[in-house]
Amino acid sequence: NSLLLFVFFRRATSEEGKSFLLAALFAVHPLNVESVAWISERKNLLSAFFFFLGLNLYLNYVRTPSKMNFIKLSVCYLLGLMSKTVLVTFPCGLLLLDVWPLRRISLSGEIFKNKKNVIYEKLILLIPVPLFSYLTVVAQQKAEALGSVSDFPLYQRLAGAVLAYARYICHFFFPIRLSALYPHLKDNFSAFSVASIVLLLAALSAVFLIRLKRHPVFIVGWLWFLGHLLPVLGIIQVGRQASADRYMYIPIIGLLFILVFGLGEQIRKAYPGTAPWLKGVTLTVIALFLLRSFDQALTWRDNESLFANMTAVSPDAFEGHYNMGIISAEKGATGEAIKHYTKAIECDPQRAEAYNNIGACHVALDDWGKAYPFFKKAVELAPGNTEVLFNYALSCKVLGSNYDAKKALMNVLLIDSRHEMARKKLIEILSSEGNFDAALGFAEEGEKLFPGEADFAAMKKALAEKTNQR
Repeated sequence: NSLLLFVFFRRATSEEGKSFLLAALFAVHPLNVESVAWISERKNLLSAFFFFLGLNLYLNYVRTPSKMNFIKLSVCYLLGLMSKTVLVTFPCGLLLLDVWPLRRISLSGEIFKNKKNVIYEKLILLIPVPLFSYLTVVAQQKAEALGSVSDFPLYQRLAGAVLAYARYICHFFFPIRLSALYPHLKDNFSAFSVASIVLLLAALSAVFLIRLKRHPVFIVGWLWFLGHLLPVLGIIQVGRQASADRYMYIPIIGLLFILVFGLGEQIRKAYPGTAPWLKGVTLTVIALFLLRSFDQALTWRDNESLFANMTAVSPDAFEGHYNMGIISAEKGATGEAIKHYTKAIECDPQRAEAYNNIGACHVALDDWGKAYPFFKKAVELAPGNTEVLFNYALSCKVLGSNYDAKKALMNVLLIDSRHEMARKKLIEILSSEGNFDAALGFAEEGEKLFPGEADFAAMKKALAEKTNQR
């Protein structure tokens, strides 16, 4: 991807040194570690590959307009959309490149008069966008990852988007305290901070617009950064994060435009004697970013380092404490696991899995009395979760409440008739109460569902004998 980026800017600007610098900064920037280190984000790399390849194909089309070149560009864009729908902004990115560095148009009335074909090209590319956007929303709904209006009201989403812009800019210049998850702040923000950031963004936009005619690179880079982040700002909330490092993979290039082709060039022209100094600063920044990226990559080497870093950087992230609880429990550090699960519940009191796991920790300590209220709370939050229901049933049975245990086990079997352990426990309780007929019915059904399972056959035989004796 870095090579494709370098090739495009070298071809588009004929500035080999600056193009190399931009691609090098892109390659080593710590914000891009997540996209490379996290295997699930291979789609980010793949979609960006088609994005950068598309930029080169677009340059071919601009220099040699033909149907075949446009078809190649369109196919590349479709492949990118199939990799990740975030590429819906690609045609808008091409329009910005038409302003700079390609200089096909200017951001004036001319765009609608003599350059209509430039707009038509982008409109054709936009044709599949509604379909891919719809499919993405449907897929996220089915995965239960789409935040509801009740969970994230519109004002929270808008405020979160503004705060996310500020976080991305800060992390671009100072990539420290990076995390795999930055939890949504919801109401934990001040109106003053949001208003301040809005004013700052507006001021920068105004400054760059003023410089449009003489230095279009500034507004192009700025709009590239703002625009390519729009689909992932949380206006349509997916998941519980407020922002993510991986979302900067393509938008970061806009800020690199501004630094390398804009600000750096302006300083060089205004102060010719600073060229060696600029080179030294640039090399230092690349070296620092490279070291920081290496360090950030180490946080992805295993689950424990990843979630330990998350709890340190984002202490209000449920996922960090919850997963550290799992890791601690697997290591046998039950007390430590309980502490992490307790903190996870403080972060999000509505997550049944944390209550269930605390209950499991108390069971590991052979304290069913302490486990029971956690299993009960988990059932209240997730009445359709068979694992939670089964654990609650076991705690009821151990504590002598067979009625509640039977009720919970029956609910498990209503949800999943093939839950083998729930069926066996229910047969066991019914048999202990002398209800052999009901127990026999469940055993016979179990024998049909699990024909190779010897336990149900043995249970059926024993229960049949007891029924006949009675």
